[in-house]
Amino acid sequence: MSKESFDAYFLDFDFIDVNEKEADLHVSTSAAVIVITDAIDVTPESKELLLNILSAIGISDESQCQIITLAVGEMVPFRKLKTASAAKFLIMGLAPSRISLQIEARANQQIHFGGKSLVFGPTLATLLKNRDAKKALWDAIKTWKS
Repeated sequence: MSKESFDAYFLDFDFIDVNEKEADLHVSTSAAVIVITDAIDVTPESKELLLNILSAIGISDESQCQIITLAVGEMVPFRKLKTASAAKFLIMGLAPSRISLQIEARANQQIHFGGKSLVFGPTLATLLKNRDAKKALWDAIKTWKS
């Protein structure tokens, strides 16, 4: 995909505003991967990086991914995420408690929980600045490549 078409591509992803009531949260039933990040971490540069990460694991179509952005301090209950068809969750810069999980999670390590594969990675801003962090995340998710 060309860099010029990036903005249109990224905007086609199914975004969720979790500022709405929990009952209004809709989790995609068709996405292969769900990415959860802080809304504050979404910049034009981080969007491009996220697109590259998704492309590297074989996500080339907006219907294959759902991106959920959380407002500062916002949470999304894991029980809602379990209803998604996606088996892979990339949680960027958020503690497990932000998705209502009381578990210990080491950064960039796959955790299998509730029939889902979760990777808690650093913030997108960190990945933009730190090549080692980017490599560690890739090592954690490269098995997701389809």
